[in-house]
Amino acid sequence: MKKGFNAFWSTLFSKDDHRTSLKETLQQIPIFENLSSFELSFIIPILHKRRYKAGELIFKEDEAGNGMYIVHSGAVQVFGTDAQGKQVLYAELKEKQFLGELSLVDGQPRSATAITQEESELYGFFKPDLLDLIKTHPAIGSKILFNLTSVLGVRLRDTNNQLILLQNKLDNFRGVDAL
Repeated sequence: MKKGFNAFWSTLFSKDDHRTSLKETLQQIPIFENLSSFELSFIIPILHKRRYKAGELIFKEDEAGNGMYIVHSGAVQVFGTDAQGKQVLYAELKEKQFLGELSLVDGQPRSATAITQEESELYGFFKPDLLDLIKTHPAIGSKILFNLTSVLGVRLRDTNNQLILLQNKLDNFRGVDAL
């Protein structure tokens, strides 16, 4: 009888480990960087949790995008299609990483396809929820938009640097070919 009593009290007063774990995950996502625990308490209820089986489609290239996804557990591969129609692996994402964030700010179709590689738990953060957050809590919404802009800026700079490196390789190749 005593064992059952202790089990009852331990669950009654235990912390919600899942919610704490989600908060820790969010604190590691650059888009939610510098948000206090209080501010994150407005974000957590508007996230949409979904569990995926291995090999399940999250979103498909060219379909309408409506938000980003946070990998809470599992693994995701992101693919794009090159000019010859071949699939190219863009990224392999694990826990505490995110994808699809561009759809929070633009109205363009998805530029890639995302598929789970194992059983995964993802949280969706969707544009309508972000817009509501901006209306109801403009300071929090502004922080998120500023962080999102920073993330996109870093990725654009990285892409520009990769383009320059590829252009240099192409120029060097042409120079060798001309000899």
